[in-house]
Amino acid sequence: MLHHEDYPYLQATVIREILFQYCEVWSTRDSQLVGFIEGLGILSAWLHEALAIFYSYTGDLSKALDHFLACAIWQKAHSVFLTSVAPSLFLSSKHAEIWTLATSMEDYESETEDWDLGAVISVSFYILKNSIQEENSTMTELDTLENKNDACSKLEPCSQRWQKRSQLFFFLTATRDAVSLFTCHLSELAQ
Repeated sequence: MLHHEDYPYLQATVIREILFQYCEVWSTRDSQLVGFIEGLGILSAWLHEALAIFYSYTGDLSKALDHFLACAIWQKAHSVFLTSVAPSLFLSSKHAEIWTLATSMEDYESETEDWDLGAVISVSFYILKNSIQEENSTMTELDTLENKNDACSKLEPCSQRWQKRSQLFFFLTATRDAVSLFTCHLSELAQ
């Protein structure tokens, strides 16, 4: 497809649309087809994005997370990690995988909304857990206490923000109930 000055993003839009539309076909074929697509100069980030959306749609959220990370869509990766992958891994006692995924996203926390309410809790939890388990190691007691204090201090703002959100949720729920009660009372008066 030729580049046209009046429509500078047309080529990229069409290619990405084709990747999304036929993702199931090209992703399940042998790796030669994927290699051929990459050989055409199509960005691997576009392939990963299409695969991430495809796996999200099919419910394989672990694979979706891998592809969201590969195409650097940090907000969506963070969301999938928190809502699906981390709880599943935690229940399966795969703590090392949680640690690896959470720390891989840590460098991009500034690009992730509500990072301080999400993956940072996992990171802080594992830092605290590991420091407690390492008490018998060669670390000095002061160093251990400093690590624990640092991990706990990262959890404090999370706790405060969750408390504020809980208070806001309570306020909104109470307001909704009051409006409902008031509306019910007005309808009884009108009868």
